Amino acid sequence: MNKRELIDYVCQNLETTKAGAEETVNVVLRAIQEGIANDDSVSVAGFGTWNKRFRSARTGRNPQTGEPIQIKASTTVGFKPAKAWKEDLNAPVTETATETATEDFGSTEDSNPTETQEASAPETTTTEGSSTEAKGGEGKDSSSYWG
Repeated sequence: MNKRELIDYVCQNLETTKAGAEETVNVVLRAIQEGIANDDSVSVAGFGTWNKRFRSARTGRNPQTGEPIQIKASTTVGFKPAKAWKEDLNAPVTETATETATEDFGSTEDSNPTETQEASAPETTTTEGSSTEAKGGEGKDSSSYWG
């Protein structure tokens, strides 16, 4: 959902004009920004908490050249969802939700992957530098799969 879709949602649920819904969304977002700037955090009960987070300076690598680069210290914002909301997100999938997802994205149960697909993307479980096949195969070094 982007900002325009959020405004449309507020407009429909509050039965107001788009201009009124846009102003409401903007006020809430501005309040969150000011709260973080002034108090370092904003907490909404049942929803979650935004916190100011600090990243120290560090050395990184340029992905194109591999050369080391210095990354400056910065301040960012993190979000932690409320416990109840997080539990809802991680709740087991019901049959109705599974059927809807299958209709939207197609079922993978009926698909029959070819041998080349299985060989090119094996299911693995990684544990610090080594991996084993998920189907009970022998332990193999991860470099054998990815070159």
